Amino acid sequence: MTRTADARRGLSLGARLFLAFGLVLALAVGGAMAVSVLLVRDIATEEVRSSLASSQSVQRYFRELRARQIELVAELIASDPYFGSYVGEAISAGDSELAARSIADLLQQSRNEFDLDLAMVLSVDGNVLARTDRTSVLGQATEEHPLVTRARDSLAPSTGLWSDDQALYQATVLPIARARTVVGFLVAAIAIDDALANDVKRVSGADVAYLTPDRPARVLATTLDVPSTDRLIAELAASPAEDPTGTGREIELAGDRWILQQSPLQDAEGESFGTAVALTSLDRELAAYGDIPLLTLVTGLVAIALALVLSYLISQRILQPVRQLTAAAEAAAGGDFRRDVETGGPDEIGRLSRAFASLLSTLREKQDMEDYMVDMARHTPFRDDTSTLRASAVRTPTEEFENHDPDALIQDTEPTTPAHIRRAGVERKLGRRYRLLSEIGSGAMGVVYRAEDRDLDEIVAIKMLKADSVDAERLDQLKGELKLARRITHPNVLRTYDFGMVDNSPFISMEYVDGLTLRELLSRRGRLPYGAALRIARQLCAGLDAVHDVGVLHRDIKPGNIILEPRGNAKLMDFGISQPTRTSADSDEHQLINGTPEYLSPEQLLGKSPSVQSDIYALGVVFEELFTGGMPFKGENAMQAAAARLTNNPIPPSDYWPSIPPELEAIILRCLARAPEDRYPDVGSLVDDLAQLRG
Repeated sequence: MTRTADARRGLSLGARLFLAFGLVLALAVGGAMAVSVLLVRDIATEEVRSSLASSQSVQRYFRELRARQIELVAELIASDPYFGSYVGEAISAGDSELAARSIADLLQQSRNEFDLDLAMVLSVDGNVLARTDRTSVLGQATEEHPLVTRARDSLAPSTGLWSDDQALYQATVLPIARARTVVGFLVAAIAIDDALANDVKRVSGADVAYLTPDRPARVLATTLDVPSTDRLIAELAASPAEDPTGTGREIELAGDRWILQQSPLQDAEGESFGTAVALTSLDRELAAYGDIPLLTLVTGLVAIALALVLSYLISQRILQPVRQLTAAAEAAAGGDFRRDVETGGPDEIGRLSRAFASLLSTLREKQDMEDYMVDMARHTPFRDDTSTLRASAVRTPTEEFENHDPDALIQDTEPTTPAHIRRAGVERKLGRRYRLLSEIGSGAMGVVYRAEDRDLDEIVAIKMLKADSVDAERLDQLKGELKLARRITHPNVLRTYDFGMVDNSPFISMEYVDGLTLRELLSRRGRLPYGAALRIARQLCAGLDAVHDVGVLHRDIKPGNIILEPRGNAKLMDFGISQPTRTSADSDEHQLINGTPEYLSPEQLLGKSPSVQSDIYALGVVFEELFTGGMPFKGENAMQAAAARLTNNPIPPSDYWPSIPPELEAIILRCLARAPEDRYPDVGSLVDDLAQLRG
């Protein structure tokens, strides 16, 4: 049992499908053969019963036909005046022997003329005066015979069955008249013999046997051969069972199965003179249909052979993508995610192939990202506990403008640090709750620290505005930043925790990420590997989609505001200049330009209100830099590059990377369309197109 189970488990899916198809086909053909055999038997049995029923009708027809024939012959003989006078004179002569010979000669002549089997003349008293077949019964009394009695009482022809020791006849008894006086009776008869039986068989197709009522019965006439006749008599003697349904019963003759029906041979008075048996060989009828099961078998075997060949070919074709999926899954289990999987049609296998190809693509992107981050870690440590962190969790919105022209959008001021933090020799604290560990980065308007949250015992980032740069308007803006940022919860968006105030210096506590910004990665290593870049692109879209879902615009998407964790997860950060997506009624008026020029959309450079499409434009710039290492617009400085986007088309990504997938280039160029309405209507649509790309 165990070996069988192991062998069954060892069969391939193709072999199991092949065997299953073969079994189903074998069962179908076997079922068809079984049904055909049963139908053939039913049809043959029905044919037999139909033949038997027809035999009964034919027997009645022939007996009635013979009865009319005999009656007509008897009337022709008896109505002959010469015949009546001759019989009368022979009887009145008084010499019975002479009369018998004379009448016998006359009867023999009539018998030969009308093809009768028996002719007799009876006296008025019913005694036999002459008979054509033998003289030993002369003088025999027949006045008690029903036919004689009816003829004598009615003085009219009486037709029915006449039996003696030798045979059974269909007979007519007719008065013989001489000068209107009955001088005797004429009996004209035709025997129930083999000729009648053969006539019935020729018309009905069924064999016939006429038997006496004796036990055992004697055969009066039959169409069977002698051995079959003897066997029939023995069967009937051994089992004289009746047939209550009238549909016949089955017996065996000479090794064959037969169905027979019995009907009594009765005269007009209901007296039984024997039995008529109609029977047909069931095996002979089945033999007539014997080719049908054989033909079904041959056809079925040919159909099975063809179907098995086709099923093998079809199963191989169906299983081809399954084999590819299996090989790819086994390779993936071993850490190899580079196998290609062909995507099929709309069926379940096609859907599975597409889903698995997407999974492999995601795993490849993740592996590329991890390999890239590991390689980066070898050259750039993520943490240095003895010095300021090289990678920042958050950057202020001003740091990217520190090298810009004084007439740029935001003016720089000299960095300052709150007095209570700068005091030497004192543990740097921020209120009772936070202990500052190191400075992560600083900008014109604020400083970012790595700090310990003593209440929660975890590391956080503290973003703090400098005291001399805070006014009421900026404080309201800072609170608005907190309200917007706290509404966003997504693994690809940096979390904002709380707001506080120390020495008139407001601060915000945020999630701390020990990682590198995308700007630092691009500056040090150039463009990222395709799989890693595609993974980051998907994550940025997912994070920005979450930002837009809560009704917030980022307005400053750039590599410096994207931080990557050591395992490669990207997070959007710095919502310092974020604002709601729904602007006021004066949204068409020119506004203060905020953001980094290289990543601003044309409408933002013109002072128009930003929109969802503005963030998508910035994503397009990041994507071109991420995948190709180049920028879509060039200039001697940031402002010239920004101004170029108002009049020029972007540099195609394929100029930097000739082998870029055309679908990816089309996505980037759509994001960089000059008119907002030509870009993606929302980030979700961009996500759908990115989902079609494979790492």
